[in-house]
Amino acid sequence: MSKLSLFFGVILLLTQSCDLLMEHASPEVSPVQSITIVNNLDVPICYLLSNQNPDTSLFVNYPFSSIDKHTIMGKSKITLQPNEYAISDFLGKAPSTIPYLFLFSKNIIETVPWTEIRDRYLILKRNELSLSYLQENNWLISYP
Repeated sequence: MSKLSLFFGVILLLTQSCDLLMEHASPEVSPVQSITIVNNLDVPICYLLSNQNPDTSLFVNYPFSSIDKHTIMGKSKITLQPNEYAISDFLGKAPSTIPYLFLFSKNIIETVPWTEIRDRYLILKRNELSLSYLQENNWLISYP
C-alpha cells in the first residue's frame, strides 16, 4: 500500500510541477514582424498586396482606393505593420493563401488603364511573402 501511495504522490508532485512551469513560461511570440519595402529608384512606385490564386493573377477591378496610400516615394521606404492587410493571417497557411507583393511604376498606374496593366502584366516585381522568405530577408524587400 505504501508503494502505491508513493507512486500517486510522485504523480501528483510531477503534475503540480508541470503546472507551475507552464504558468511561468514566456508567452508565445508571434513570428510575424513589420515588413519594410525600400524603393531604391528616384521615382515613386506603388505596391499592392494580394492573395489571389494563381499567384500571378491581378485583381479584375482597379484595386487602389487611394493611390497615395500605396505609394513609396523615390529613395524612400515604408513599413507595413503585421496587422495591416491581415499579413499575419495569411502567413503559415496553405500556399494558396500566401500573400504576394506586386510593385508597379506609379506613372503606369496613373496613366494606363487597369485592364491594360492586368492584361499586359505591367508590373515591376512580384514577391511571394511566405514566412520563410520574409525571415531569410530580415523582413526587408528592396526594389530594384
